[in-house]
Amino acid sequence: MLICIDSSALVVGLQGKDPSATKILELVGSDLNLIVPRLIAQEVTRNLTSPQQVRQFYQLFQNYSFAQIIDEPVPLELVEKYVNLGLPAKADAFIGAFAE
Repeated sequence: MLICIDSSALVVGLQGKDPSATKILELVGSDLNLIVPRLIAQEVTRNLTSPQQVRQFYQLFQNYSFAQIIDEPVPLELVEKYVNLGLPAKADAFIGAFAE
């Protein structure tokens, strides 16, 4: 299974503030692959509160093929598609377009 997690879920999972989000991060592996766009990775690191949390975040991606940070741009047409469906442009529409 391939998942894309929003920055807020990553942050609360890494901080241990949400047991469900923490559990998802613990399950990332060969059966549960994680991808995030670079923009989300940057947002996560801005919102983490300790260097240890930042290290823990990047360790998810270090030397593992089942977790990736993607640098490819998200097509604006897809973002606009999700904005037209009613999602906020700088958040959910971007994630929806990335996932598509």
